[in-house]
Amino acid sequence: MGRRPASERLRALEQERQALEARIARARAQARSVEPQRLSRQRFVLGAVLLPLLGEESADGEALRRLVRQRASSPADRRLLGLDGDEDDAPVAMIEDD
Repeated sequence: MGRRPASERLRALEQERQALEARIARARAQARSVEPQRLSRQRFVLGAVLLPLLGEESADGEALRRLVRQRASSPADRRLLGLDGDEDDAPVAMIEDD
């Protein structure tokens, strides 16, 4: 068996390169879509853990309320979390049943 001509080897290598570039492009696209999903999940979990704590009458609850009041950038955000005295906008987890 003889060696394939250089032009055939080059063509085969080009095809392999194109296939690899397509695989790389798919992997990059998948990585870009995974990160926003991961970040959304992190936010969801943190909200699920911390929202009930905002309504607790405890040292931890007060510390969290103080931190959120300092860090929440707008009065509307603080109202949404029930930290500016408007319970109509408070999260459901923070509104107690009478």
